[in-house]
Amino acid sequence: GVAALGVGTPVPNRLRPTRIADTLAVGGAAARGGDAGPVPNRLGPAGIADTSADAAAAWVDGSPRGFAALTESRPARPQAIGRPRAAAASAPPSGAEAVGVEARSEGSLRGAPGPRGSSPPERSLSKLGLPDAVVEAYAAKGIRELYEWQGECLATPGVDEGRNLVYCAPTSGGKTIVSEILMLRRVAALKKRAIFVLPFVSIVMEKTKYLQDICQGGKMVVKGFYGGSLDGIREKFDVAVCTIEKANALVNLLIQEGALAETLCTFVVDELHLVGDGSRGYLLEVTLSKVLYLAKDVQVLGMSATLPNVNDIARWTNAALYQTGYRPVPLSEFVLLNGQLMNTDGSVARKLSSEDLPAPPSWAPSPAAASSAGPDASNLALVAATWEVTREGHSVLVFCSSKVKCEKAADLLAQRLPAAPGEENRLAARQVVVDAIRQQSGGSDALLARALLRGVAFHHSGLTTQERGIIERGYREGLVVVICATSTLAAGVNLPARRVIFQTPFMGNAFLDSTQYKQMAGRAGRAGQGVLGESVMIANTRSSKQIFELVGKTLPRVSSALGNDQRGLKRLLLEVLSITKLGSGHDLIHFCDCTLLSNQKPDGRQLTGDPVKDHPEIAEAVQWLMTHDMVRLDDRTQSYSVTPLGRAVCASSLEPQQGYLLFQELQRARPCISLDTDLHICYLVTPPDGQIPVDWAIFSNVLKHLSPAERRVVERTGVRLDLVSRAEFQGRLPAATLASLDGVRLVRFFSSLVLWGLLHEVPPPQLLQRFGLGRGHLQQLQQSAAAFTQTVAVFCGKLQWHGLEALIISFQQRLTFGVRQELVPLMQIPGMDCIVARTLYEQGFTTPVGIAGARSLEILRVLRRTLPPGFPSAAFPEERAELLIEAAKKLSKDSAKDKRKRVQEARKELREGLSEPPRTEPTQKRARANPAERPPPGAAAIAGAGAPPSLLAAPEAPRATFVISFPRGRAHGLPGPPTGASAPVPGHGMSGWPQATSATSLQSGHTGFATALPQAVSNVSGAAPAVPRAPQAHAFAPVPSGGAPAGLRGSGSTFGQVGAAPPWPMPGRFGREQEAPQVVAQQGAATTLAARGRPPGSPSSAVQEALRSSAREAFRAITTAAGHAADVPQRSVTNAASAAAVARAP
Repeated sequence: GVAALGVGTPVPNRLRPTRIADTLAVGGAAARGGDAGPVPNRLGPAGIADTSADAAAAWVDGSPRGFAALTESRPARPQAIGRPRAAAASAPPSGAEAVGVEARSEGSLRGAPGPRGSSPPERSLSKLGLPDAVVEAYAAKGIRELYEWQGECLATPGVDEGRNLVYCAPTSGGKTIVSEILMLRRVAALKKRAIFVLPFVSIVMEKTKYLQDICQGGKMVVKGFYGGSLDGIREKFDVAVCTIEKANALVNLLIQEGALAETLCTFVVDELHLVGDGSRGYLLEVTLSKVLYLAKDVQVLGMSATLPNVNDIARWTNAALYQTGYRPVPLSEFVLLNGQLMNTDGSVARKLSSEDLPAPPSWAPSPAAASSAGPDASNLALVAATWEVTREGHSVLVFCSSKVKCEKAADLLAQRLPAAPGEENRLAARQVVVDAIRQQSGGSDALLARALLRGVAFHHSGLTTQERGIIERGYREGLVVVICATSTLAAGVNLPARRVIFQTPFMGNAFLDSTQYKQMAGRAGRAGQGVLGESVMIANTRSSKQIFELVGKTLPRVSSALGNDQRGLKRLLLEVLSITKLGSGHDLIHFCDCTLLSNQKPDGRQLTGDPVKDHPEIAEAVQWLMTHDMVRLDDRTQSYSVTPLGRAVCASSLEPQQGYLLFQELQRARPCISLDTDLHICYLVTPPDGQIPVDWAIFSNVLKHLSPAERRVVERTGVRLDLVSRAEFQGRLPAATLASLDGVRLVRFFSSLVLWGLLHEVPPPQLLQRFGLGRGHLQQLQQSAAAFTQTVAVFCGKLQWHGLEALIISFQQRLTFGVRQELVPLMQIPGMDCIVARTLYEQGFTTPVGIAGARSLEILRVLRRTLPPGFPSAAFPEERAELLIEAAKKLSKDSAKDKRKRVQEARKELREGLSEPPRTEPTQKRARANPAERPPPGAAAIAGAGAPPSLLAAPEAPRATFVISFPRGRAHGLPGPPTGASAPVPGHGMSGWPQATSATSLQSGHTGFATALPQAVSNVSGAAPAVPRAPQAHAFAPVPSGGAPAGLRGSGSTFGQVGAAPPWPMPGRFGREQEAPQVVAQQGAATTLAARGRPPGSPSSAVQEALRSSAREAFRAITTAAGHAADVPQRSVTNAASAAAVARAP
């Protein structure tokens, strides 16, 4: 099968013509106030960048000093992607023909004249083609003009016409606004969509709110898509701000809908250097490659501060390239050694000032210890380096290697830092911050509360999102002046500081690399936050050599992460085969040519014409997919296709390895899932890659106290208790064991125990103490499990494991809120807390409607019962109760409005599907006045299916209507007999519909299912139950061995015989029911839709949701009567409920 990878189609060698890199090293720095900045790209009369030394010399008083004309041979990327060669040739040389500007000393070229005919770049936002409302929104935030370099970047040749752009500028250089202007300008002009990709959830949330403020007046809808966000990727938007994972899912959706090139105009990637990240970089490359290959007219904008081989990235994306070294606030980097601040080259800058800093004997180091690596010396250096800045009223970020060290450093600084001038005036405001944290569900950490009163805080993953948000807000308001954080803050929210201090060069157990260091140091000195930025790395004599190498090291080359362990390439190929029409080996090779992995291969390789030898990485990835039954090869067409398992993996946005592991776990659970406890389902929806820390002693103790039902779950999930005992004895497990399947199951089961306690409303403090976790760990686990639940449900749905899918879906909202099922409606009220919800529920307020109709004093009394002991009742003022009531009213109104809208859409969809001509107004009035004149429900669908006209002749009593589709027979419209009637259906030779829906006609041998069907449908549809009277009871009994009723035999169906094998394949490995009998409503009169030229299965999302809701209700009723969910044909149940939905619709 691997040989089909482009056999006989050798890929031509990627020969690229020589180009000239017009790299200008130009002095000068720009300021927002209009100071002279870097000299813009000077274009001659022909529009070609004049980069010769003579021309450069003419710009600066005839002297070529400060300029360099560099020429190098640079290959061009293949023309299979990117813009047509003719279009590229018509534009002035830019991009990979790079125009780069590097700022040096300020004012070195102030006032330098430009060449004749050149003009300075436009810097005023009002003249850049943005909508007026957007310009006003920027002005409200204090942005009216751009820096000089930003104007130059926007003026890069070809960018206005839609050419891709990659640009580099230092941190705090103002990179983002350039992409914002280009993006919003194209969205407003082309009336298309844009996607803005950011690496972390916190930045996505911040950027979403920022762009919503900017675009509000411009009538552009901005949505944020990230794990845990309320908006689904199917929501309407003009600008989507996404994490990398959500961006990939959104691109896949647009490709599947055939709308990527038609609806998308701009694709923005911030922190483009992450394409080389070992953990998530491959997914960013996968997403970008799909956009570059399948939507060549979409403008790709990429930016980064740490991208040394930017030429590779520009060539890969076929982009114009712009570089600058300009930074609005200069950054100075120091190493603190033996009380002296030293430059990165090892020279002494100055002595660290410790003026007014007390040195108690209990912690002041001795002279001998001052140069040692002891903790006292490190503590003194940290306090002194912090005090030097905070005494002047400036802020400090302290980066620590672990969460524990963050808390210890915060405690140390809170105790040892003297009071800064004016600190007593901020004490009351800081108390408000402490009270806000105390009101969170888990209470407040005593250490954090004590430190906050001194203006110091710690910030790490052990805190909840709400706690971190309160701390960040206090920092921006100046109430918190020092934050001790882990490295996650470096790439997270934008919290600039005057000084950044590295307590240690380690993050966790790993030594910092130069990219991490530059990103973290760049947090110092942001525009608008002062005129100076400093980074200080604390060193000792033992580590000083490594530290000086770190701060002076050049950035590493960014390389493709797509080939790491083949996981990225496997996912790319699987997604390409699943969502596109590509299938041949040549197609796969051609697609992979648009990846960074292919572009970074050495030039001049000799190709043999054998695709397996020329592209071994692709062949190996395809072979793995075929071995694991995700991809198959069609021997006749020599093309690859995706199996149901492969489609399930792709649809659930999993890596192929993760998808196969999930498949194995679900396959193991399906035959023996435990329903006498929620623990088994909790295990199935727990993410297998959870980062929750495991205390093995606690784990062992919890396992000893499990009930028999819970012990059965341990056995059925394959958890190895011997490994738990070994880890308890040794204190840990080897990394190789933890990475194995047995190790993954151990950590996953421990996490599921935590979730299980959360779902049973164990108080968070008690739960955290029992499992030795932090509040942030619990929140992260809850959020990731809620997201993973949706992933598992999609996975099961694609494999048609609908029974398991229903069980999984039932847990999603419970996991989102962390409550039992009865509290889910109350938890949907914005701002509701689980403790408050439980108290309200116990007092009789069980629904939002009940709260909306209550008096504020009643709600206030309930709220005050939830306060901790000793907490003043004034903490819950009456306004809080009124806000809760208003939120409940709004939720109730929105819910009613949404239901009305769905009903209207469903009616509209059904009306469009009716084959009969619209009735005149008098007829409609008569029909409303006299229900007897209405045609039977579903009559049009029956007529469209070719049923005899006599079925529509006379009005009859209300009844349930089904359209039964047989495997080898025509569709029969079989209305239920009126109450007390058993007349045969005219023209069908049957004695009535009960025989047509006998036990054997739906599922051989399942009498209970067929008996429950009419009652279940009547419960859903509201119609009178068509249960036969006693004389007709024999119709539901198993059909004698003589065969099926005459009508069934006449239709060509043979599945009426008892014990006979059904004519449709039974669910196989993937649970597919290829020819199962379908009791259908034709999905909103699909039969008549087809008759009118519309394809079946095309009802709107509102109709689909209405049918899906009815299907769930019918499924619960039917499976309860049948006794075994696994024995019920899911498709029949779902479509029976669909019939009920249509039957009850006007």
